[in-house]
Amino acid sequence: MNQSAKSAPGYEKEYLKNKLKEGVWLVSFTKKDGTDRVIKCTRDPRFVPKELRSTIIETKTKRKESAAIPVWDVNKCEWRSFTADQVYYIEGTVA
Repeated sequence: MNQSAKSAPGYEKEYLKNKLKEGVWLVSFTKKDGTDRVIKCTRDPRFVPKELRSTIIETKTKRKESAAIPVWDVNKCEWRSFTADQVYYIEGTVA
């Protein structure tokens, strides 16, 4: 994959959701407390354990109006979220 996209802080929410639903990505963003974080994450069901795949559908439904983007943290094996305006770098990676 090895694609990258770089810009000023903030991406469009739909752009990120579409990128993250295929493959695994490194996403750099500024947390609410002001610290920076890099997360290896995805929204691609192939990388989420089967028993937890349905939780993304529940989360999507609950957060449809929310700015938060739920993602699967492949290192911590947990759901995490961030908002599009916090993201300042995204790079495609090989799982």
